[in-house]
Amino acid sequence: MFDISKIQTIRYVFLQKLYEKYIIDQARYVSTNTIAGEMDLELGKVNSIVHYLEEEGLIRILDDQASVVSITHDGIKKIETPLPNFRPLQSTIPEVQIKEQLGSKVDLGGAKMKKKLQIFVSSTYTDLISERQAAVEAILKAGHIPAGMELFKAGKEQLETIYRWIDESDIYMLILGGRYGSVEEKTGKSYTHLEYEYALDKGMPIFAVVITDKYLSEKVKLADKVDDVREIVNHEKYVGFKKLVDSKLRESFDDLKDIELAVHKTIADLKEQHSFTGWVSGKYAVNTGDIDALQIENRRLTAEISKKDQENKLLVDQLSILTKKDKDNASSTMGKFYEILNDIARKALKNYDEYEITSDEFEELYRMMLKEGFVEGGTVVTGGPGNYMEIFSTDDTRITFIGMQMLVANGY
Repeated sequence: MFDISKIQTIRYVFLQKLYEKYIIDQARYVSTNTIAGEMDLELGKVNSIVHYLEEEGLIRILDDQASVVSITHDGIKKIETPLPNFRPLQSTIPEVQIKEQLGSKVDLGGAKMKKKLQIFVSSTYTDLISERQAAVEAILKAGHIPAGMELFKAGKEQLETIYRWIDESDIYMLILGGRYGSVEEKTGKSYTHLEYEYALDKGMPIFAVVITDKYLSEKVKLADKVDDVREIVNHEKYVGFKKLVDSKLRESFDDLKDIELAVHKTIADLKEQHSFTGWVSGKYAVNTGDIDALQIENRRLTAEISKKDQENKLLVDQLSILTKKDKDNASSTMGKFYEILNDIARKALKNYDEYEITSDEFEELYRMMLKEGFVEGGTVVTGGPGNYMEIFSTDDTRITFIGMQMLVANGY
């Protein structure tokens, strides 16, 4: 049986149709009445589906009547992520084909590309100069690109610039020492705190290295003033920020070597967990227009495949409803339909008279199975004395995936 309930399936198919219209028809805004007509849904059920999908963040309602909607980025990701018990959608443009069209230098994710990651390094500045330098050197040694805005003055316009740099980076790294940093007037939070929260909200990979009490005490002894390295004025805010950082991925550092080790280890771990865009040297550059065109075509074809899968599943559900009414009645047409299909699956197909039906009825049911794609192979020949009918090469008559799905869905 399917793990996905009927109402979940209807919601998913509704979202699927929005996705198709976005990818195939390039429609950014879609009338819910259009989809309701395609799915034969009542208005009340459509409203329920639309508001559920909006609460999940998968669509956006664009008017007060919830009659016009658009699919969100999360909605697109939902459709492009295979559901449990559904066949995963394979790329319709094989890697080898992309290589042939774009040239032999293209290596999709391979070593030839020498992909570099941009890592945004965030921290307070004057108290952590050596620590930042250790992190930057470790990033460069690992073959990646460090980025940071420590040389710029804090301010509203500069914060927007920093956000753009974070947007363009692959990983966000925080070095947290003993200071909270300069505070932004409107929010009352430090710029380092705001940067960290911004990266968190984006959902980008984040890691932090946090100073130990022992190392902080050593820095205090060497400092001209305590508040140069330890927060005094905004101590409570610092404690709150540190508590947030401690709840996420982080390492502690007791010296500069600890920072270098943390950089190498964490980057390696994150590369295993995420598929990064990264940066590639110009000598490996390809025509991005060709890549974009291939990706658009790939998504369009994938959507068409997914649409066919969903249509097949809906057909299974419709036949399932009919069969539940007729299943107990062995003499019913649908009852015979399933009995014959089940025998084909078991490679135990019998003569039509053993199913207690006429040859015409047998032929009609078998042709229906072929037409709907439930079976494949075999040859139907009719005619002869007594309207004789026979299926030659029974061993070549095979049940298809959708045919097997239909049997499983109905308890066979």
